[in-house]
Amino acid sequence: MEATKSPILFLLLLLLVLTHNALLAGEIESDTVASKTPSGYHGMVMVFETTLFQAKNIHSKIVERIRKGKIIYIHPRHFLLKNVQEDTFYATVDSLGRDAYVLKDHIRLITDDARELDFPINVYDHQIDPTDYRIEEPLDPNYPFYQQTQYNLFLSFSLQNSSYEPYQYPHPIIRQDHSTPYELGVGGLKTPNRYLMQGRLQLGGVLWLQKKSVEYSLAGNISAKEKFWQLGFGPWLSFKMWEKKRHQWNLFIAPIFYIHNSLTINQYAINNGHSSEKSFKGQHFTLRLGNHYLYQKIIPNIDLLLGLYSDITPPYLLKAKSHSSDQAFWGTTPRHTLYRKFDTSIGIFAALKSL
Repeated sequence: MEATKSPILFLLLLLLVLTHNALLAGEIESDTVASKTPSGYHGMVMVFETTLFQAKNIHSKIVERIRKGKIIYIHPRHFLLKNVQEDTFYATVDSLGRDAYVLKDHIRLITDDARELDFPINVYDHQIDPTDYRIEEPLDPNYPFYQQTQYNLFLSFSLQNSSYEPYQYPHPIIRQDHSTPYELGVGGLKTPNRYLMQGRLQLGGVLWLQKKSVEYSLAGNISAKEKFWQLGFGPWLSFKMWEKKRHQWNLFIAPIFYIHNSLTINQYAINNGHSSEKSFKGQHFTLRLGNHYLYQKIIPNIDLLLGLYSDITPPYLLKAKSHSSDQAFWGTTPRHTLYRKFDTSIGIFAALKSL
């Protein structure tokens, strides 16, 4: 009877020892690792959209994007209660089982214990979620929000070919010397609506100042000089035909109303030093058609424009504002009205436009 009791007592003692060891192992585990759900260690996405990275670097390759409320696997080492390592990322896996990393601030660990009270419901403490790119409904009455409130400053300098009809002097022209006509322009340009014609259209107004002069050597040792300058203004309309990164190619049209044309003719007799002067004034219209290349931000907030254009000018009249009766210079029948024929000219220009 005692022989049969000994194995039973031995088995009972062995079972007691194993139970004690199991309980002790459970206490040790609960002291080192947070409670484990039946399916493993997990965390919940707390932002609108989080990103899984290939490495512990926000500039590394993005392997997956996960929306708010999704439960994802988190490596068990991040659930340690003791010797917790501070880190910016949690180790996880993507949908294909590959190692990945997610920003710690985007995840709420599921620990099934009191530590969950330490995780805020809003990880950004009532601030705007930086991952939420949605626009709240209803839309603002001013949508779309783009609105350009000021014009871009436009400054240009241009050179033209010299196609100029001289005054009909009573003495034959022996030699003539043309200076290159130049023009200055200043104005403002504006994109009327970013969504009108996909923002390709640009409107504005420009003030133009043009100057040119010609010197003549006449028979009878007479020197003549004609100075011509004109002031005009008009709208500017350009359309973007092509764009790539910082480069653009545009077509433009610019009707110009020259409200002040002034032609001054001065003749000088080389032999005796006598001189005579006459001036003419008038107005006319010119249609300018052209195209230009635009390089964006050649310097901060400044665009460079390089272009080619053609001016089409219908006939117009200039009337004399000062009269001279010196027949040696103007002949017996001096002209008091100048008729300018239909004319075309070609020019090049460079301009700067502010942003």
